[in-house]
Amino acid sequence: MAAQAAKNRNEHHLNHLKENMIAMRNCDLNDKKKETELDNEFHRLLLSIANNKVLELLLSPIFYLMPKFKTIVYAKPTDGNLSNHKKIMLDHHEKILKAIIEQDAQKATKAMKTHVIETQSNYIKSIQNK
Repeated sequence: MAAQAAKNRNEHHLNHLKENMIAMRNCDLNDKKKETELDNEFHRLLLSIANNKVLELLLSPIFYLMPKFKTIVYAKPTDGNLSNHKKIMLDHHEKILKAIIEQDAQKATKAMKTHVIETQSNYIKSIQNK
């Protein structure tokens, strides 16, 4: 998805992604609902830019469940530091966005893979600490 978005993006797409990043940076740390909506929007924008109908079909159920999943992960960070977790998420998104701006499909894929692996790891830690 990230690689296709890097190849397909135009200035209109980049503006939406940049606006989303600004909104995420400015989102109140304690407003997890809004933060998860913005995070989900970032990934939905990438999917839209990728313009891949098969991916849209496969990922739609995941996007539907993502807010609940992200609220669990963000609301109870394993180290107790919400600010640190937000910074990590923003760093991942910024790396993905930078690769898309540069139209570097390989770099976008690597950045997204790193993001997904870290998110998976945080989720596993969060459910083990329940």
